[in-house]
Amino acid sequence: MIIRAIKDILMTMLQWNLFIPALKKEDKRMNKYIDFNDAKISTFQYIESWYNRKRIHSRIRFMTPQAYENLIIKST
Repeated sequence: MIIRAIKDILMTMLQWNLFIPALKKEDKRMNKYIDFNDAKISTFQYIESWYNRKRIHSRIRFMTPQAYENLIIKST
């Protein structure tokens, strides 16, 4: 049980370590935010408009999350 929890934590850390550089590279406005809320909105827009809809992910058979979700919905 503890080993599983540690593994999950390490996988989450790895995923974030891969995500943050991609976010910094893609978000041209990085470090030009007016305030925290502006950064929060920009990050949300990046995730919803690009990361979750257009970017392919190896963990889901090199599909976009949106395409994978549609596939799951069709198969149920």
